[in-house]
Amino acid sequence: FFFQAEDGIRDIGVTGVQTCALPIWLPAEALLTLDRLEAEGADATAVSARVAPGALPDVAAEITLRLLGEPLSARARANAKEGRADVAFAGSLSPRVLDLISQRVGVDVRRFYSFESLEIDSAEALFGAGWAFERLGASVRVPRMNSYGVVMEDGRARVELEPGRFYAPEAFARIGENFARGSYEHDLRTRDYRFLLEGRLRPLDIGGWFGPWWPAFFRQLEFPAEPPEASVEVAGRWKEGRLTRVFVSAESERPVVRGVPLDRVRTRLLIRPGFVDALDAFGARGDGQVAGTFTYRAVPGVDWSSLEFRAESTLELPVVAGLLGEIGKAPLAPFSVAQPPHIRATGRFHGPAASPRPANELDLEVETSGAFSFYDFPLEDATFTARMRGDEIAVEKFGAAFAGGTATGNARLWGRGEGRRLGFNAAIEEAALGRAAGTLQAFLARRRGAPPPPPDRFVQERASVRLDVAASGEGRPEDPFSYKGDGNASLRGAGLGEVPLLGLLSELFTFTSLRFTEARGNFRIDGAKLLFPKVELRGANSAIDAHGDFLLGRNELNFNAKVFPFQESGNVLKSVVGAVLAPLSTVLEVKLTGTLEKPAWSLVMGPT
Repeated sequence: FFFQAEDGIRDIGVTGVQTCALPIWLPAEALLTLDRLEAEGADATAVSARVAPGALPDVAAEITLRLLGEPLSARARANAKEGRADVAFAGSLSPRVLDLISQRVGVDVRRFYSFESLEIDSAEALFGAGWAFERLGASVRVPRMNSYGVVMEDGRARVELEPGRFYAPEAFARIGENFARGSYEHDLRTRDYRFLLEGRLRPLDIGGWFGPWWPAFFRQLEFPAEPPEASVEVAGRWKEGRLTRVFVSAESERPVVRGVPLDRVRTRLLIRPGFVDALDAFGARGDGQVAGTFTYRAVPGVDWSSLEFRAESTLELPVVAGLLGEIGKAPLAPFSVAQPPHIRATGRFHGPAASPRPANELDLEVETSGAFSFYDFPLEDATFTARMRGDEIAVEKFGAAFAGGTATGNARLWGRGEGRRLGFNAAIEEAALGRAAGTLQAFLARRRGAPPPPPDRFVQERASVRLDVAASGEGRPEDPFSYKGDGNASLRGAGLGEVPLLGLLSELFTFTSLRFTEARGNFRIDGAKLLFPKVELRGANSAIDAHGDFLLGRNELNFNAKVFPFQESGNVLKSVVGAVLAPLSTVLEVKLTGTLEKPAWSLVMGPT
């Protein structure tokens, strides 16, 4: 039979069934066509249904229509008595369905999710007794969609819908160069959800799914080469962002971390709003690498509040300083190394959102090989620990090689700007006098902006003279001529009588050899001047007592020395011979001036 209505059919129903003794004839097939059908704000046009009643109350039907303007076809089987049915369908779903959902729930769902088209490759819906919805399963394709401002393409998924639960066991989507495949589960009663994804993803490209705390952290990471490979679990509750948690396992080639290019990075992260916990972090550049953990906290919508970390690194020092950021650069700024150091670091930095804002803390254990400098002063093979507490930096357990000997000590930096101060205690043992003097001259020349002096005979020939120095002082770290302090020094070696300060005396005493083997004296550091109130030289057959000063930077000498020839140090004859020759010691009082490179001497008494 054929049914036609100009205005469509608004309601069709069965109100009752009467029985009689006569057999009832039923058609083998019925065809129903409708121009338009409306129900609950949804419209269907070009409806065509082929109904085949089976053994009542079972009914089968094939239906084609345009639902909200998009074509859809379905096959249905129903039991009219029990109110059960299963429907298989395929076709297109119009984005207008989002408007109907918005009207039902009273919220514009397009703010959270929208699509341009949705293709249903296959779907099956089950209805239980009383037409109660039981389950929907479908394979769908979404060429382009927008989720919280994140545009995704090439979307496809296998979805399952049950009362109170939506589940997509298989899903795929692409966001530009990013792509991910995995699953999604949503509890419709509690609004709890969970993503399990793997693929390639730049974190900032999905920032719209999270609050401002997400880009506040991930803007420190750049992936210019390609999106990192990642495995991600995202779980939480819609409309309650504070419950969001994200587990990320990621690996990237050629990333840029805090402005520092690296060769590769690998990490495992636990992320919650305003909280990032790196359970494992690894980075490499060249032959160096860094590994450790960190915890990053922020006040969502305000700024970061703290960063705690523990790491071990063999990266180059500028790379380490860059990874630590502006706060971490200060304690490393005084140091320079030729080879990448081995560093163990722990720290706690505080950001603008910290309230109250405690002092930043950083602890370092450093081992270096090869050339090393502290405020440009050259050393080698240094090891030390450093502690930063706010603006104060303490360098402790310091040890290094210097001029063939060893240097040990500690230092403390404090203050800001022009008030920045450096205090130190240092000891040098068994250093070669020539190398030590040459190194010091080159250092002071660099601080003046002058070229280093060429190696001279003094530097080359005094390897046999060993130097011990202990000193302490305080001054401005950037100005080597600002220090005040004191110390003591001693020299030992058979060539001691040939040093420029005293060696020219051997030209005076051509009739003998002044075999000096030891010198010692105390000194005061007074800016650019070293003051020596007393210097003693002793040898097997001679002695000298001197005092004076030495002007750093200019290498200018100003010493008076009394010479005691034939005076045997440490021998009983010293007193006898010294008494006899006492008048001669007065005659042989020498004044030494000039520079270390060109010393000049003259007799204080007598002909010059």
